[in-house]
Amino acid sequence: MLINLLCNYSGMNLPVLSPKYLPGNPVNPHYEYKAGAPDKPPVLSFRCRDIGMDCPFEVTGTTKNKIYREFIGHAESTHNVTVLSADLLFKINEAIKK
Repeated sequence: MLINLLCNYSGMNLPVLSPKYLPGNPVNPHYEYKAGAPDKPPVLSFRCRDIGMDCPFEVTGTTKNKIYREFIGHAESTHNVTVLSADLLFKINEAIKK
């Protein structure tokens, strides 16, 4: 209430708490999942074989970004791929499974 009055008096906007720092948000670095938590994100998986490569590489993660990061590291070191084409990114995106 006091911060409301001070902000209105000074013409400042109310401070907004970023949603990424709210409790229970998986993006919050201080949040830990508890066993059986209903808001636990699905486990995603990707295999090189799913996009037609003869490779046993498989990765799992809770977000597509984590999958992409792991695959990029693998593609650079194993397949000597330094640039991912839009077509390859589309194939990867379609091949990521829940």
